[in-house]
Amino acid sequence: MNNLNYKITLSKEELQLCKEFSKNVNTTFYATRNQWDVIKRESDAFVGKAGEIVVYNYLKPKYPNISYPDFKIYKTKEKSWDFDLKDLSFNLHVKTQEILQGNKYGISWIFQNTDKHIFVDYSDKDYVAFVSMNLLNQYGEIKSIISLNFLHENKLFAPPVLQKLQSNKSAVYYKDLEIFSNNVCELFV
Repeated sequence: MNNLNYKITLSKEELQLCKEFSKNVNTTFYATRNQWDVIKRESDAFVGKAGEIVVYNYLKPKYPNISYPDFKIYKTKEKSWDFDLKDLSFNLHVKTQEILQGNKYGISWIFQNTDKHIFVDYSDKDYVAFVSMNLLNQYGEIKSIISLNFLHENKLFAPPVLQKLQSNKSAVYYKDLEIFSNNVCELFV
């Protein structure tokens, strides 16, 4: 794994798109996953979509056919668990953590244990991009992009720090990824 640490600044227009999305997206279904705080859910939606734009902007020059982040507002029953970004050669989930959360809990990214694309039906062309988002300075830092196969083979999914999330979520910690810094072959480096 090469530690990418690429910083991508978001434009005002991109930030506004993320803000509008986070205000309009329905996050009530997250309450069934022990995420009760409405403001936190809205913030998470903003941060997540901003992370997708960061990764898109980073990959677009090398992968001109990469899909743009999806800003469609789905009804609860229509919610898509599809990959965040796709190209003919890969499928990519983008996981983003706001930098203040990283300072508080350790740099890490949370996964829903019932997400079949992550834990059951994944393939050799499925990857995860790990992003730390600095909202104050309006940039995202891509920490790494790693295959799901590698994450599973090396048992890098661990319990979250917050006990209330441990019943239905797993986490990947940056400190664990760093252990493999010279041994991971990444598609995107």
